[in-house]
Amino acid sequence: MPDIRHDPLSDRWVIIAEDRAKRPQDFTAVRSARTERPCPFCEGHERSTPEEVLAIRPEGSPPQGPGWSVRVVPNKYPVLQAADGDAPATGGQLFASRPATGIHEVIIESPRHVTRTTELTDDELREVILAYRHRLRAARRSKNIVYGLIFKNVGPRAGATIEHLHSQFVGLSLLPSQTQQEVRNAKAYYEAQRQCIFCRMIEEEFRSDVRVVARSNQFVAYCPYASFSPYETWITPREHCGAFDELSDQQATELAGMLRKLLRQMDHILDRPAYNYLLQSSPFDSCADGSYHWRVAVLPRITTLAGFEWATGCCINPIAPEEATRQLKFATFS
Repeated sequence: MPDIRHDPLSDRWVIIAEDRAKRPQDFTAVRSARTERPCPFCEGHERSTPEEVLAIRPEGSPPQGPGWSVRVVPNKYPVLQAADGDAPATGGQLFASRPATGIHEVIIESPRHVTRTTELTDDELREVILAYRHRLRAARRSKNIVYGLIFKNVGPRAGATIEHLHSQFVGLSLLPSQTQQEVRNAKAYYEAQRQCIFCRMIEEEFRSDVRVVARSNQFVAYCPYASFSPYETWITPREHCGAFDELSDQQATELAGMLRKLLRQMDHILDRPAYNYLLQSSPFDSCADGSYHWRVAVLPRITTLAGFEWATGCCINPIAPEEATRQLKFATFS
């Protein structure tokens, strides 16, 4: 029988309906062909991008040239524009608007033309994670930025428009409504229970051990109870930490190994799916109150939102997180 589950963070309901996975499939995913134009993210094409704001490269290696391992550049087609101050809203209550200001950057994850995170080594992915930390720390120092989000789109179905492996960083001058809801619910739980809701979730996941995919000294990967989509998996620190930019170098090494292994497991059982991953950290002004806990959420894109989801805001997940966990834990690959 289908099971309707509640996510206390988003206040969203999810229907776990495993029989939906047995539906006939008349349509299959279409893989887009790579264009023949030169890739602007490959080494040697540095002049095809805006000037780098960060590059991990050997000492003495000249900027805007080859020799780097990770580069961060302003997005050439940003969704947010830099501004000196916070512009007020206009248009009144009914048609309110304000300029879309903030930071929008691209994190180019390899000088080689690779298309999936699993093609990086653990050491290479560690450098990418350290670049994430750097950009969040830099944004925290900006008086106009209240929230930083890092996300990755892999494959056209996940929204990628350039196949060369990259992530994006946005620094926002306002808190998105979904994040506001999460922060509000997490704070309410903390005030009522005097405990971080994420820490409590981790305790319960360890106790039941039916949705824990992997654990290490400092991190745990698990499929959340009310998974929004099939095989959704979170990686969180085992000890409470609200701000990702407090990550240590040693933790970056451990996180890289766990994240890369998880993505290899997904590649194996789902045949290299399109996916998104999101690095969600606390808003810059609220990381010290103890109520929020950062996470990396990995979401393979193997289903599509349809009429029911758009009409109700309630998603249908055809793979129970307990079954997704079982498959991921026992995936084998060379």
